[in-house]
Amino acid sequence: MARKIVIKAVNNAPKDDREKFKLNDEWVCIANEGTTTENMEGWILCTRKPDGRHYNAFYFPAEVGVYKMNFKPGQLIFVMTGSGRDTFLPAMEGHPGQFHFFLNLDHFIWDTPKDKVNLYSYKKDGQKEIYELVDQKEIGG
Repeated sequence: MARKIVIKAVNNAPKDDREKFKLNDEWVCIANEGTTTENMEGWILCTRKPDGRHYNAFYFPAEVGVYKMNFKPGQLIFVMTGSGRDTFLPAMEGHPGQFHFFLNLDHFIWDTPKDKVNLYSYKKDGQKEIYELVDQKEIGG
C-alpha cells in the first residue's frame, strides 16, 4: 500500500478581452494514483515564485458538503481559479468521483512561466504541525 498523490496537470486559460469569464478554465488537477485513501484536510496547494516565496495558498477543508476529504485511489481534485461552489461529484459508472474547489479570485495565478505549483501534506503530531512537500509542477507558459 503506497501513497502517490500527484499534480497531474496545470491548465492555463487562454487570455483575451473576456479574461474574467475564463478564470475557471485555469485549474490544477491532483490525482490519487496510489493504493491508499488520503485524508486531505489541511493539505496546501500554492504557487511558489522563483524567489522562493509562496502565494495563493489553498487549504483543503475537512469536508465538502456531507463528504469528508477522503481522497480515494483513482479520484481527482480540481482547483479552479474563478468562482463557483465547492462540490463533490460522487462515483458513478466506473468513475471514482471528483472534488471541485473554487478560489473565487478575479485574476489568473497559474500563468507565469518558471513559477511552480506546490502541494504539501499536513499532519499534526501533538502540538507540532508538520507540512511535507508531496509534489510540484513547474508552470510552462
